[in-house]
Amino acid sequence: MKVRGSMVRTNKIGRLANELKSKPKRVRRIGHPRSDRGWIFEHILVVECAIGHYLSRPAEIHHVNERRDDNRPENLVACNDHSYHMLLHRRTAAYRESGHANWLRCMHCAKFDDPVNLSTGRWGSKGKQQVWFHFQCRRQFQAACRRKRYGRHAK
Repeated sequence: MKVRGSMVRTNKIGRLANELKSKPKRVRRIGHPRSDRGWIFEHILVVECAIGHYLSRPAEIHHVNERRDDNRPENLVACNDHSYHMLLHRRTAAYRESGHANWLRCMHCAKFDDPVNLSTGRWGSKGKQQVWFHFQCRRQFQAACRRKRYGRHAK
């Protein structure tokens, strides 16, 4: 069977092979537990096919090469929740910039460093977000804030 000049094949889960390459990357699946009015993202279906069951509701899919249109099974990781998904992104960014996945970013100078060389603190509404910083960067930041608030000669 030909569709627009290319052969149509079905894969393991019965979808058209051409449907995998089309955009947008949402597929019509009425009755799927995670569908939104019958539509579901393709990467969710690929992971569910690989593991053999539906994903739970808080589960998220991580694209290893960070390209959302690359839905090959070897490029997808099923994460239990959003916090684990963000941990993967943070460690990937640290490894890409510093060569060490465990290093953390200073909130003031934005450079990655060994956690031994960083101090920790709380930030944001009610101090919910944990942040890391170099002690010297923090002092420079606080001095700049004082100068801005009280004028040029503030210590």
